Formats: sequence, structure tokens, C-alpha cells
Amino acid sequence: MAKTSRKILANIILHQGRVYKNSVLEIGEDNSVTVLPFDGETAATTFISGIVAVCNANAINEELVRLLKKESALFRNTLADNLTSVGVKINDILEKHNVWCSLADIPEIVEL
Repeated sequence: MAKTSRKILANIILHQGRVYKNSVLEIGEDNSVTVLPFDGETAATTFISGIVAVCNANAINEELVRLLKKESALFRNTLADNLTSVGVKINDILEKHNVWCSLADIPEIVEL
């Protein structure tokens, strides 16, 4: 079966140290990652209410995902659910653990 591209619309997308608001993330058939501003609904786009992080599939693990989800929940409570500020804080953790997805990596989407 051929691999198909995947599109996700999310409130916040974290990719390579950047915070994107209300954007569309597209993972291509070749594992390429593109983030574009949301400009209208398109077919086969999944909506995720909240934050998604694009991580290197070979660097992320279940323990780190649990930590990210826990910290995300804590930040949401202390930052009055300001998703942009939460995204900035989560970016710091992702950078510390060096799990960003580069061009040569296989992307893994982590929902927070």
C-alpha cells in the first residue's frame, strides 16, 4: 500500500523550535514536513484542538511523551490556558532533549 500525505490543523504546532498558531501541518509521502497558515478548510485534514509537536521518531520515547503531556497540563493551569505561552515552554523542553525533526529524520506527531 502506498504511503499518503497527512494534514493536521491545530491551534499550535511546534516544529524546529518555532511556534505556529492556527496552522496546517503536512507530512508528505517522503516524510517532508511543511507548516502553512490556515486559509480555509480542505478535505482530509484532521483537526487537533490544542498543541502538536513534530519530533524525530528515532529520538522521542514514551517517557519523554509522558513528561511533555504532564508539563503541558501544568503550564496550561499556570498560564491560564494561553496555548502560545504553553507552546513556548514546551519548546524549551523539546530543545533540551534534542528531539526536533530535521530534514533527514522521520517525523512523529506528539499531541499535547
